Amino acid sequence: MTLPLEVFETLLKWYLTQRENYFFRQNRTPYKVWISEVVLQQTRMQAALEPLERFLRQFPTLQQLHQASLENVLHAFRGLGYYNRAKNLKKGADYLVEHFQGQFPSTYEELRKIPSIGPYTASAIASICFAQPLPAIDGNLKRILSRLLRLNLPPNKLEKPARQILTPLYQQSQHHPGHLNEAFMELGQKICTPKQPLCLFCPLQNYCQSHQTNTVAQYPPQTKTKKKVPVQWQLFLLTCNQHILLQKWKDFYFLKNHWGFPSKLHFPTNTKPNLLSWNNLNQYLHLARPLGTFRHTITHHEISAIVLHLPLERTPPLTPDLQWVPLPNVEKHITASAVKKAWNLYQTKTLANSIPSERKKNP
Repeated sequence: MTLPLEVFETLLKWYLTQRENYFFRQNRTPYKVWISEVVLQQTRMQAALEPLERFLRQFPTLQQLHQASLENVLHAFRGLGYYNRAKNLKKGADYLVEHFQGQFPSTYEELRKIPSIGPYTASAIASICFAQPLPAIDGNLKRILSRLLRLNLPPNKLEKPARQILTPLYQQSQHHPGHLNEAFMELGQKICTPKQPLCLFCPLQNYCQSHQTNTVAQYPPQTKTKKKVPVQWQLFLLTCNQHILLQKWKDFYFLKNHWGFPSKLHFPTNTKPNLLSWNNLNQYLHLARPLGTFRHTITHHEISAIVLHLPLERTPPLTPDLQWVPLPNVEKHITASAVKKAWNLYQTKTLANSIPSERKKNP
């Protein structure tokens, strides 16, 4: 089972007229390709563009990422979620400086040794920057190939057959392999989307077996999605003298090594025990005033959060993971979106309560 090489010709003709001139495609370097591909694997393009551009502005070179503290890297990564990726990018930069004098190797095998670089990212860098004839197999390419050839395999079983089918074709093709990979990415983002694909506008419709048999919706067959674990999360905002207490969660269940608010977790349908991020918190719970609730998701967890304000007259003894931060400086420390939601709720409520009653009646 294979594809005719003319598929590449047809795809590239379409791509040259539809190609988006994203900022990360300008003045290409292996570093810029690495950062953008790691980010875009798990973040939608439109959601990623602004925070990705901000991240590359702050760390425009490998050396600057290597020299940065992990805390600054995590803060710059805000808005892109999945903070383990930020940690691995930092590890990758350190590894490249230590083992490759700050230069990217040009082969797939050497690229795979770098933290944060998996098979897809290694293929993307090798093909785009070093013209290695390697297909960069991501969700877009798996979906396109599954529909073109009616491959009756779920996405998690498609990588090996996709590589076996496409690698010989990439090696035979006269086209730049980086252009081929980006063309497939663009097709998957714009036309051959997971839901409601625009088949009538697809340049490959004449080669697509599922389109010709009116079975596009059946490919690739989907595996059952993993059920999300329900979590009740209480976030406690302790304030005193225009400061708020932040805690660095080193071993807490969520968002390890992030600054957040002292918290308590309850798992209503699970055998996990309740978790408390700060053991001394219980002695202050009688002061708690509810500010509001919100819903959130973090990697297979469905979260119901309640935000509580605890105004204190005196500051409690601190441990190394606790820090009193002036209210105007809080946003410099918090990066996780759930923690930001709690902070925004606090700001909204406290601002509303500070408005004189006659102004509330007569806006």
